[in-house]
Amino acid sequence: MTEPAATPEPADSPSEGPSPLVREVREKYPEPPRAGSLKKLEPGQGLALLGLLCCAWTPFILWWVFGPAAFVLGFLAYRKGVKLAKWLMVAAVLCMVAGFVINTLPDKFVSN
Repeated sequence: MTEPAATPEPADSPSEGPSPLVREVREKYPEPPRAGSLKKLEPGQGLALLGLLCCAWTPFILWWVFGPAAFVLGFLAYRKGVKLAKWLMVAAVLCMVAGFVINTLPDKFVSN
């Protein structure tokens, strides 16, 4: 036969919980509501971040894929209201030109 489980002490016992002084201070100065440290992205900012990532890859690999993708993502972000996305479109064009130039250089200039 099993023995009954021990009953826990009530929460009002003096050995449980904070002291009366701590309770008084907590009542006087309650904790402020906690907000998350990460803010939600505004409409279009996710597109702009993806466009920035594509733009960063453009000069190095597949400039004919990542460049237009960065430009289109920048355009979509601009239409969603991100005003700085116009600079992403300019950067995408410049990175496409840089990617074209880097990829047309002879191997002795590009590789080790």
